[in-house]
Amino acid sequence: MKGNQRILVAPLDWGLGHATRCIPVIRKLIEAGREVFIGGASSSLSLLQEVFPQLHGLELPSYDVRYPENGNFMAAAMLKQSPRLWRTIREEHRVLNDYVDMHRLDAVISDNRYGLWSQRIPSVFISHQLHVQAPAFEGLIYQMQQHWIRRFTYCWVPDAAGEENLSGRLSHGQPLPSHVRYVGLLSRFTLPETTPTADPNKCLVILSGPEPQRSQLEEELVSRLPDLNMKVTIIRGRTGTAPASSESITWFDHLADEPFRDQIMGAGVIICRSGYSTLMDLRILGRTAILIPTPGQTEQEYLAEYAAGSGSGIEVHQSDLGLGNALVAYRKLKPLKPMRPEGLQKAIEELIRHKGL
Repeated sequence: MKGNQRILVAPLDWGLGHATRCIPVIRKLIEAGREVFIGGASSSLSLLQEVFPQLHGLELPSYDVRYPENGNFMAAAMLKQSPRLWRTIREEHRVLNDYVDMHRLDAVISDNRYGLWSQRIPSVFISHQLHVQAPAFEGLIYQMQQHWIRRFTYCWVPDAAGEENLSGRLSHGQPLPSHVRYVGLLSRFTLPETTPTADPNKCLVILSGPEPQRSQLEEELVSRLPDLNMKVTIIRGRTGTAPASSESITWFDHLADEPFRDQIMGAGVIICRSGYSTLMDLRILGRTAILIPTPGQTEQEYLAEYAAGSGSGIEVHQSDLGLGNALVAYRKLKPLKPMRPEGLQKAIEELIRHKGL
């Protein structure tokens, strides 16, 4: 790449995790003197525009993934939506090529948007899930996924390459294509210079993910949290108006990076989904959590189990929210050593000097 390169960074609009883990990528590109465009749809694009108001935003088609109210029907629900998702992939590919001409883009970095590749510019695909955990369909899904990922110049895996990792067999243990790069954990947070003391009587709840499961967990926790007799803060992970705070619960829709980090560091207990971006944020800060996977989402179920096996969390199922027992087990976890983000700078330098430009 030569001159003032223009690079589009665009996350999938499936919850906010894909958007938040693009934040460190965008910051690194800005530090490298590149002109960054941010792309996306709905709340994912809104979040990035809030963090980077100086950057130009580009609308992309929404995947608009809809979860069933009953997690037992997840596979059927995704199969039913697959024709629309394929259309979205084809449409975003067409839109990208229009943007390449319109905005003279030099490269694109896609977080799980399968159609955001181009034969005309280097294209990067970000994913921690190269081996989808879906027992009945793993072979078929793997072949379909590789069909798309092979079209990208590089595939960045946001995890460490060694044995100490967060994604387990989702992106380790099997041969990977030659264009795969482990870029380390991607988190918007950095460790503070001085580590605050966590308040053992404070509970932080971090909600995330698509509806209706996000709201269902919120309602379930609000009914059960008073039994813990703790000061509770809930970060809802959605746009809109948060409920009025009370003596028992403090509410936020979102928080900026520093106050969000302070909430995580200051909480004696953390309850959250086992979404991968949330797990990266926690591990960067050396924090453990009570993990409640989204029902029917096999990736989160595996990640919660894997985290519990490595001592970085306690797994609790939404159908059986025994928070009292989980809290007892949680307090027995050993402190975690923060995991340093490594590899992103090297991957960006490789992209910038890509010989195809």
